[in-house]
Amino acid sequence: MIAEETSTSTQTVTITMKALMDADIIKRQHSGAYFVNPDVIFKGGTSRMDITFQYHAANKKEMIRNNKKSCAKH
Repeated sequence: MIAEETSTSTQTVTITMKALMDADIIKRQHSGAYFVNPDVIFKGGTSRMDITFQYHAANKKEMIRNNKKSCAKH
């Protein structure tokens, strides 16, 4: 767990992770797994393109999942 490994509170980790997601630095793939925005860490090259594709594909899946949840509520 991040809080234990960094000797911080779970509240601090939660706030930090939310801030990173809100700033589009990371995206949640699923519980406990995150993608780092490749535009933040990579400059050029084919590996950047591959990772960018995966990152944006995960973002599209998240948007679809959120849309389905929203529609199910109505």
